[in-house]
Amino acid sequence: MDQALKRPWVGVLVFFCVAMVPSECGDSCNIVAHFEPDAMMRMVQVTVIKGNILKNMVEKAMKTGDNSKMIKGIKGLKIKDLSLPNTSMHLKPNDRIKTSLTVNITVSGKSFIGGQMTITVVAAIIMDGQISKSSDNKVTLKIIQCKVVVKSCSTNLSKSSLPKIVNKFLNSTLTKVMPSVLCPAADIIVSKQAEGFEEMMAKKPIGTSGYISYEVAEKPLVHPSYMNIDLKVKIERKNGKTIQNNCDPLPNNLPPRKKGMSVVYLPASALNALFILLKPQLNIVLTKVKGSVPTSDKLKNMVPNVGLPAGKKMKVQITHTQNPTVTISPSNSYITTYTEASFLDVKSGNQLLLINMKHQCDANFAIKQDHLSITLGAGSCRAVEISSPAGDVSGAMKYTETIMEDWLSHGTDVLKKNQVPLPGVMNATNTVNDPELILGEVSGWNLIGVHRWSLPYNSSFSDCSKLQRHGKKRGLMAGFFFHIWDHCNNPRVM
Repeated sequence: MDQALKRPWVGVLVFFCVAMVPSECGDSCNIVAHFEPDAMMRMVQVTVIKGNILKNMVEKAMKTGDNSKMIKGIKGLKIKDLSLPNTSMHLKPNDRIKTSLTVNITVSGKSFIGGQMTITVVAAIIMDGQISKSSDNKVTLKIIQCKVVVKSCSTNLSKSSLPKIVNKFLNSTLTKVMPSVLCPAADIIVSKQAEGFEEMMAKKPIGTSGYISYEVAEKPLVHPSYMNIDLKVKIERKNGKTIQNNCDPLPNNLPPRKKGMSVVYLPASALNALFILLKPQLNIVLTKVKGSVPTSDKLKNMVPNVGLPAGKKMKVQITHTQNPTVTISPSNSYITTYTEASFLDVKSGNQLLLINMKHQCDANFAIKQDHLSITLGAGSCRAVEISSPAGDVSGAMKYTETIMEDWLSHGTDVLKKNQVPLPGVMNATNTVNDPELILGEVSGWNLIGVHRWSLPYNSSFSDCSKLQRHGKKRGLMAGFFFHIWDHCNNPRVM
């Protein structure tokens, strides 16, 4: 029962409390994913519900082999109802995961005593699995044991005929047949998860500029209340060459997660790789500054001692000489740009003056549809320092801020076209709310915290009401909202 999981088991991993481990300059960043049983339960439920796994297994069992006569004396068996009223998951030592699915199965058929007979069976599928890492850097789950416990059985027969039939049914068929009927679902659940994992973790485009991919770095570690999995994140250019990047560690004392929420901590150094990728596109030639053509006469008034000729119309070529870097804090997040402004004669193209510039421009972050977007704040660029091989240009400090303001719209447009795809984790569990961003939430650390509800499909789970209230508040599309509402109150598999 070994399967390489290629979807929800790690598809959701990067979304559950991530911490970085120290790294030298290399082609990837190591991320430690930390997630709780509630999120894992939801992954299993989504897989079972979407795949109609149990329904298909029972239907197959009733049509083939010895199981086609699993209920003697009843003909034309059909599934009338199939639901998952409860799911539980426990993390155990030695990287073990124990999952229990309570299944309500109602079948009906023509009884030998006449009329239609309905039988409802409540059973628990108990799966004991072990999680590990394969040689090709995938998470694998080995199903060590599967058993089925029949909890109850009821029929629509009268009380006078119920005991004899039910006892015979339980003793001679259910307890013997149900494991062979339902345990194959464990294999199928793992297989269904495998089908989607590769898509979640595989290489995805960053606009038209490059690609991002994720893979497992270390063997997963199971703790009593959470699981850790190390992931590598790589950003590649269009030619397949991986970007080299310095990855900073995140602190060990990450803030506590809110109950029922998943969280990913994204270090700013991981975003720096994005700007390495986009650096060539961020260059631009400005023919106007603040709506007018720049002239040598205007600039000469600001920096009279650098030998500018008079009466020249100019254009400004902005070139990024170093990779922009990201700084994140609760009060002010920004990118730092290192550029040179080359003032060129419009007619001849000759360079009249070169100014080296360092600026800080405010940055805003958002997540929509599994993509991280960055926008630059209008009117936010601040000159940190400027210099020139021609001499003192300090008088042009404010003017360089104006130049960078005209660059901002271009920079934001490049970032908008090249949003960063996250590893399919944001909607992997089909929660209906958008993530909540908390910036620099650990004092002194440069990071983004992405929080999101992750609730199982469980009518007994107290936080289902939160999901419903949150869905109403967000004004979701009616069809999708009521699909989630129905599963919260009555999580049917059929």
